[in-house]
Amino acid sequence: MSLFVFIVVMVPLSLFWHELGHVIGGKLVRATHITVTLGLGKPLFRLNVGNMTFDVRRIFFVHSLTETKKNDSLSRREIVIVSMMGPLNSLVLGLCFYAVHQLAMPSFVIYLMFLFNIWIGIINLLPFKWKSRHSDGYAIVKALFFH
Repeated sequence: MSLFVFIVVMVPLSLFWHELGHVIGGKLVRATHITVTLGLGKPLFRLNVGNMTFDVRRIFFVHSLTETKKNDSLSRREIVIVSMMGPLNSLVLGLCFYAVHQLAMPSFVIYLMFLFNIWIGIINLLPFKWKSRHSDGYAIVKALFFH
């Protein structure tokens, strides 16, 4: 049961939290529109809030993406800010789960959440590209050195 809760509830919440970091970054750089997509497949629902759109897809526990747009293209500095905020948010959440696990509620699911969020933060900081997708770290390196 714990693994089911982790995959179906906690993983999507962690992915969403990561993407909220990018939303914060988008707000910091005054983006004109921010789209958060959670999952793959056919859309389950869409929510528009101000200049933000949240799309949730059927397979909502395997993928997430945030697109940040401005009237002008994002500067190198802005790309770095938006790209850094997702992994930073994941790392902070991971540390919060670690503190909860150690200080208040030791449980397998809480410990998995610590590991998963730290993993999301670190993996996303590594610069890599696969087909048309790339990591936050790739976007950062590209903005700093190849933009």
